[in-house]
Formats: sequence, C-alpha cells, structure tokens
Amino acid sequence: MSWFAVRGALTYQLSQQPPPHFLVIHAGGNDLTTTPTSELCVRIENDVHKLAKDLPQCTIIWSDILPRLRWRGCTSVTGIERKRKRVNRIGRQAVLSVGGRVVKHVDITYHCAWLFRADGVHLEDIGNAIFLNTLQGALETFVGGHNSPDTAKLIFE
Repeated sequence: MSWFAVRGALTYQLSQQPPPHFLVIHAGGNDLTTTPTSELCVRIENDVHKLAKDLPQCTIIWSDILPRLRWRGCTSVTGIERKRKRVNRIGRQAVLSVGGRVVKHVDITYHCAWLFRADGVHLEDIGNAIFLNTLQGALETFVGGHNSPDTAKLIFE
C-alpha cells in the first residue's frame, strides 16, 4: 500500500468498527521511487503523530519496508536501498516517539534472491513465511506483556 492511502483506509475502517488495540503499519514501499525522501518522511512523521493522537489507546507498530531486487521506475537499487533505510529509520523513530513498537525484518535482504518471486518485488512462499513468522513473533511479544522496548529490540533487531 502506498503511504498516502493509509489514512483514508484507516478512516474507513474506523467508521466500520471500533479502534484496535494494536495497529501494524506496513506501507510506503510503493512510494520510494515516486516521492521525494523528505516529503515521504515528513508525511510519515505527521501521520504517525496524528494516529497516536486520534487512537490514544492503540499501540502503533511500524513494520519495516522490505527490500526488493527490483524497484519499478528505478535504475539504481543501491540508491533506493539507502532511501528505504532512511525512511524506515524515520518511521521507527516516529512510532517509538509515540510509545509504539517496531518490527525489523532482518532475515529478508536483497542478497537473498531466492526469497523473491521472478518479478523481484514480491516474496516467494518462503519469503512470506519468514515475513509472517517475524511479524507473529513480534506481536506475541508485544501483546503477551513482554513488551518492554529492550525485549523487542533484543528479539527483532
């Protein structure tokens, strides 16, 4: 999902059901080749702070934007990798500043080509399994009461 679609999707969901206790945000990868870094980072920071204000009983969880082998509309994978890392860093900082949590996906790298489908963008079944396993482990830690930032950091960095 594009980062710019997040607020609209959440507004719609919140009109249909009560606010969640936890909100996992895994978005923004599709914006890396189309949106200037500074614009994307400012929007993420602003949206995270607005979400925290609008959903005071909700823990926001940042799920890192994953690497890819190919980025549509891009000729320099290393340049987009730098941008992806910067956006993730800003997203993590914003979420942590409002008392949220972070999930890093350190086992998924662009060096592990077998984790990706032939398009170089989407994950193969094994890549999806790794992604979901990491997310599940993080959520079990956060929801299960072992949610100190040190515990999460130790497990997921």
